[in-house]
Parts: sequence; C-alpha cells; structure tokens
Amino acid sequence: MTRALYALLHGKILTALRDNSLFILVLGVLIIRVAWFSLKKFRGVATGEFFPVKFLWALLMIALVFTVLRNLPAFKFLSPPNQ
Repeated sequence: MTRALYALLHGKILTALRDNSLFILVLGVLIIRVAWFSLKKFRGVATGEFFPVKFLWALLMIALVFTVLRNLPAFKFLSPPNQ
C-alpha cells in the first residue's frame, strides 16, 4: 500500500495500480462515497450509515482473497514488481 500511495501522490497512476490495484480501487470508491455523503449532508437529506456493515464485510473478504492470491505463483501479475 505504501508504494502504491507514494506512486499515486507523485502522479504515477499506472505504477500505483501495478503496486496495489485493490488499494487504488478502494481509495477511488472511498473518494466517491465521501463526495456523495457530503452532498447529501449539504442538501439536508438523510444519509444513513457511511458504509453499511455488509459492504465492510464484503470488502474484508475481498482483501483477504486478494492478499492470498497475490502470493501464489499463478497470480504473480497481482504482486508488485521486484525493485
């Protein structure tokens, strides 16, 4: 995650995706959710939970599967390149 965030902060989006694609995608979803939540709050509309519990559990499962897969030889493309 650190390498991906560093690359993203330096404007290297493709490098960030190569380093940790799941982190970059989740970061994008988080930014969209914050914007949507803020817009609803600004308009005075009921917002509900920021992230429903089911979404968080699903995200945890996806993160666990991603972590396991990126360490298997068949899914080497998910791992960051050796530096």
